[in-house]
Amino acid sequence: MNLDRDILIDCCADGTLTYRPKGQGSFNGAALPVTSVDTEEQAEQLLVLVGKAQIGEHPQWPGKIWYAVPHLVNPDDVGSLAVVSEVLESAYERIAS
Repeated sequence: MNLDRDILIDCCADGTLTYRPKGQGSFNGAALPVTSVDTEEQAEQLLVLVGKAQIGEHPQWPGKIWYAVPHLVNPDDVGSLAVVSEVLESAYERIAS
């Protein structure tokens, strides 16, 4: 898990993916960082590449498309975040090169 870059990508227990600048708290105070990227543009690309666009509005993001990976997350197993991290980092290697 690489959290050294400027933009952190977080994952919630329900699989919702979000991103934020390092030093800023997660959008809901519960999402955990699973990897990082260099730019917000890369973060957006990564969420589109790996996540699935959700139907319906997110209660905290009216009017915005949001992405999730619920098929990769088991809310009862924090260890499943390592799987999300591996998938995101592998995809990041493809967009960063």
